[in-house]
Amino acid sequence: MTEYVNKINPFLYQIKNYLPRAVVVGEIHRLGNWTLNDYMNRSFNSHTSALGPEEIAARHKVPYYQDVDKIEYDNLNCIRIEVTTSRPGVVVLSEASYPGWHVTVNGKPSNIIRLNYLFQGVEVASGRQQIQFEYQPPFFQLYLFISFITFLVIMLSFFFCHSLKRRR
Repeated sequence: MTEYVNKINPFLYQIKNYLPRAVVVGEIHRLGNWTLNDYMNRSFNSHTSALGPEEIAARHKVPYYQDVDKIEYDNLNCIRIEVTTSRPGVVVLSEASYPGWHVTVNGKPSNIIRLNYLFQGVEVASGRQQIQFEYQPPFFQLYLFISFITFLVIMLSFFFCHSLKRRR
């Protein structure tokens, strides 16, 4: 384990050779087959592989690694990635995968893949790809509408009470 982690003090560890925020990998292993002990004993290489759904794993069996050309955080809810690949692969984004994320590849909606139990990614074909991950909280529009109606009710109540006081 010391080849992967430096122990700084009893409470702080430093990961050696960490991966960048986004990479392209060529090999997907099926989720569910691996435990933490398996990572230590098997030949899993996080630089060329990721863990994902079985149907994705069946299509991506050639281990390779490639950096993305560019990653840009537009704001708190938008991540833009540019990559040029020589072969199909999977872009692994080290952002937590939870409801509300949507992805487009070259402007077309695509499916988000849950990778490595925690992160998210998307399949890409060979060539130049522009990927955009965008987060919009589930039910955001509903919460915005409820907030607007609540604000409206409070303002109307205030003006109604204020006008009653003026009449007296």
